[in-house]
Amino acid sequence: MTTALQLTDEYIFARDLRPATTKTYLSSAKAMLAHFGATPIEQIDHRSILAWRKEFLANGKAKRSWNTYSSHLRTVWKYAIKHEMLKHTTVNPFKETCVTPPKRPSKILDASLIQRSRNWLETLEAQERCTNERSQVTPAWFWLAVFEVFYYTGIRLNALLHLRYKDVDLDKQMILIRGETEKTHREL
Repeated sequence: MTTALQLTDEYIFARDLRPATTKTYLSSAKAMLAHFGATPIEQIDHRSILAWRKEFLANGKAKRSWNTYSSHLRTVWKYAIKHEMLKHTTVNPFKETCVTPPKRPSKILDASLIQRSRNWLETLEAQERCTNERSQVTPAWFWLAVFEVFYYTGIRLNALLHLRYKDVDLDKQMILIRGETEKTHREL
């Protein structure tokens, strides 16, 4: 009897996935196994997936988590159907099982808040320089520099944390963002 985990293993074997992506696929398959247990895969249809979704969400789990499971398992099923690993069906039971997640709050800050923050950091930096005493945020010059790098580049926190000296070219006014530090895994 084929299981969701076996199908997922076959899919992963056929792909060159990053470790984090592999982990997500496996956790999706394990969540499915936890719900369906020893139910033969041939008995898992669209309606049973919808029932799982209903129970999953009723237990207070996030819609985004469900969508991750649904998306990854839909991909595994598509692969299994295409490669004739599932003989009993040509219909993907995960098709149209995603839900609309709640809207995320805007990541854009009001211009006046940005200016007030900049003014506050500039004031702290000037106080530290004049009095040689530490401010609330110290060293203020450093945090002002971090603020300005975020503001003018739009760099993500992880990329900023992993910057190396050789990634900064002051002559060309360029910062190399390495792919391994980026959410998209692309070098910028």
